Amino acid sequence: MANSGEPVPRAIDRSELDRLEAEGEAAYDRMYDAHTYRDAKDAWDDCSLNLYRAVEEARRLGLAEDAERLSRRWDHCHAVWNSQFRGAF
Repeated sequence: MANSGEPVPRAIDRSELDRLEAEGEAAYDRMYDAHTYRDAKDAWDDCSLNLYRAVEEARRLGLAEDAERLSRRWDHCHAVWNSQFRGAF
């Protein structure tokens, strides 16, 4: 098979991105299961950190659409934290 001079697309390893997103979403779910402010805050911290890292990983991989989607998701989770959890306990 001859190379036509066009760059060969490289496979993107999304495993870390997918893991970070899944951990962020699991932490978001834990916010709703929390019985104390400390538990809710710990879950929010995990959610925030993992989604932020997922955004950064998407950017590093050159996945602009995923980075934008995850950034919007982080914004939504932050708004939920502020409106439903902060000061609720």
